[in-house]
Amino acid sequence: MYAVTPLASVDLVDYVLASATPRQRQILGLLTQGYTGKKIGKTLHLGSHQVSKHLLALADLYGISTTPIHQTGTALAGLFALMSTPALVGQYRWRSLSPRQTQVAELTVENLTAKEIALKIGAAPETVRKHLGAVYKHIGVSNKLELVTWYAAHYPL
Repeated sequence: MYAVTPLASVDLVDYVLASATPRQRQILGLLTQGYTGKKIGKTLHLGSHQVSKHLLALADLYGISTTPIHQTGTALAGLFALMSTPALVGQYRWRSLSPRQTQVAELTVENLTAKEIALKIGAAPETVRKHLGAVYKHIGVSNKLELVTWYAAHYPL
């Protein structure tokens, strides 16, 4: 039904994040959460034509071929299958963090406290905690232990 270009998941995520528009990145984020095309449209206040246009563009970026009659359906199915792959979901979520969130998360994984991270990056400890809260929410974890476990699963040494 659909074909995916055989790229490594990290290369694919980097390529798509660099090539996709901000709206397309939002749509990818919703796909990683299991949203349907209709739910994406409702959430982002887009009409079905606009959602279809973005899905087809994303399918093209990912190298997913679509059938002429059911272009949007096959694009959505291919993207959903791809974005449902746990490794790819993890890569996408990590790579879509802001640079500061990534820095705070990496230092947290190295077992630094919020105070130590704040000193290292020149920010207030409360700012570090806010960044960490955003990271937890974005990655889908609820505490430091879960973040470390998640990181180890997606970035083994």
